Amino acid sequence: TAPYTLHYRYSRTIKMVRISSQSNRGGLVGGGKANSSSCKWKVATYKILVYIAMSSVCFYGGILAGMHASVNGVGQMEINVGCSQVGGEKGMPGESKKERMMQELVQKRYDEELMKHQLSKKNKQGTTENNNGDNPWADAQNAKFKKTTSSFLLGAARTTKESFMDVFEMGLPSEDIKSGGSDVLVLYQAKSSLPSVNHKELRESAIYNNPKNCIPSATADIVTESCTTMNVISTNPRDNQCIAIVGNYESYHVQKWMRLPETKGALDRSLPLRFVSRVQNSNGVNAVKVPMGKQSKYHWNMLGPFLDSFADSKSILDPILSRINKNKVVTVLTCNFGQSELLINFVCSVKSRGLDISNVLVFATDEETRDLAIGLGLEAFYDEKIYKDVPTDEAGVYGDKKFSAMMYAKVVCVQMVLMLGYDVLFQDVDIVWYKDPMTYLQNPNMINQDYDVYFQDDGNRQPRYAPYSANSGFYFVRHNDRTQYLFTALLYAGDAIKATGSHQQVLVGLLAEHSSLFGLKVKILDQSEDGFPGGYHYHNDHKFMRRFVKGETDTYLFHMSWTNNKVNKIKFFQQMGDWYVNDKCVSTKPQIILNSATYESKSLIAPCCAAEPLVSCHYRDKPSKIPCRDSQPIDNGGRSFW
Repeated sequence: TAPYTLHYRYSRTIKMVRISSQSNRGGLVGGGKANSSSCKWKVATYKILVYIAMSSVCFYGGILAGMHASVNGVGQMEINVGCSQVGGEKGMPGESKKERMMQELVQKRYDEELMKHQLSKKNKQGTTENNNGDNPWADAQNAKFKKTTSSFLLGAARTTKESFMDVFEMGLPSEDIKSGGSDVLVLYQAKSSLPSVNHKELRESAIYNNPKNCIPSATADIVTESCTTMNVISTNPRDNQCIAIVGNYESYHVQKWMRLPETKGALDRSLPLRFVSRVQNSNGVNAVKVPMGKQSKYHWNMLGPFLDSFADSKSILDPILSRINKNKVVTVLTCNFGQSELLINFVCSVKSRGLDISNVLVFATDEETRDLAIGLGLEAFYDEKIYKDVPTDEAGVYGDKKFSAMMYAKVVCVQMVLMLGYDVLFQDVDIVWYKDPMTYLQNPNMINQDYDVYFQDDGNRQPRYAPYSANSGFYFVRHNDRTQYLFTALLYAGDAIKATGSHQQVLVGLLAEHSSLFGLKVKILDQSEDGFPGGYHYHNDHKFMRRFVKGETDTYLFHMSWTNNKVNKIKFFQQMGDWYVNDKCVSTKPQIILNSATYESKSLIAPCCAAEPLVSCHYRDKPSKIPCRDSQPIDNGGRSFW
């Protein structure tokens, strides 16, 4: 038949090209001698060689042009109804990359021609189309999916993850699945959702098995061209995971089932699957705890004074926000005296780089921090009624009671500013700036401006932070009804924050729900780019950190997250050359620093801020601006960063 003839002809052409190239180096294959007594044979041989050379040039030129068109065309990718992947095979020893690509393109063309032949045969038999449109079940025996799933599954196609993400920017953190994750699988649930009749081969191949039983592929815009609704599932398989699709009342939540004991215990394959929390892990641990009655009462006791005093707080805040905002944006920090040296370091580091922080507002949870912020030239807000139950000293470790209490303060400050109609850039105090982050976040040439909220990528991929892994210590919020209600819901979820010990975990859960229910648009700043690194990079990505300490990255800020306590945060900043606080100002009240009863009118910049960063070594296995090989490691068996 024609397709097999085509395959034979193409194979012979490639074979002849190889013979021709060899003949130019050492005669025709086989080493036969030319017959000098016969001029006719010489002329005939010459003509044959010229013909072969011309054919080779035409063939190679056509193939290379096709390669150029399919690979370099802007936003273009050929529809592939076969299995061949250009550049996907290693090929035979001694073959060049171009030769392998040409053979793969030929094989792809063969697959497509064979598919055309089969479709043509079906059309002649009248099995694929009738006057009322195509019938996906006309050839039920050859269908990919059987009639028993026809109410929710008719066909399938593929597109590359890169193409899909380019067309549908979902805001999710970039996750590099190293093996077998470069394609996106699109399932068609109705005849009307299949690719249009303009892409008939793709449409047919999505429904029916092709010669190699492959799922066809095309660009994302083509495979989704007929979809009026598309539900996207993001998955990274682990623990022998399966996905079940059930034809039933539509659900926008995932039910999770695991082989776990009813009480405590890890995965047990001998047990039946049972329904569990979506954040349950293979060890049987559920990171989300239901708030108990005492935690709810504790939250109500804190929430009551805030609601009662909101009108008074608004009258104080309104003129401050009106005075300091830049283009309706206010940068918000919250701090107690236990974290005061980190606040000082932020201000000193910014001053050393000449950056403008005139729109920064510090929500102080005690009088000492309020006075310190004022002495540093910042605007400050303090309300004793709201913050009376917030401790003044720092948390011992991440997630302890003092840490959880400070999380309440982080919720209140953002919610209040949003309620007054301003966009909010919120950040923790353990951050240093190299450039003003708003020059990125408000620049349409740098990032899509259509999102409601933008978060630093935390880097933690535990189920409890899925699907966003948003870091609650640095984010930008645009004021609108969706974001205002998001942070109102977070304010009312204070008992869940108390129960889990994590403001971030509760916030990520609300992001997922509000995105699904209210259409909240969430964007995670890409971790693979240099702009917004943090503790994940510091502790896990030494390749990035080596570029960073050499000044080879285009970085806006650094967030010393993923660090258990303040003591180590300071040490890590000192190693990185980002510590600017003189010792006399560490854990010292403003009046003692200035040694004056009238300290309120004096600046703390001169006594507290070093002109140059104060660099010192502490741990050899952590990133540092200078070699710290002689220091002890902080981690067991930690190797030197240098």
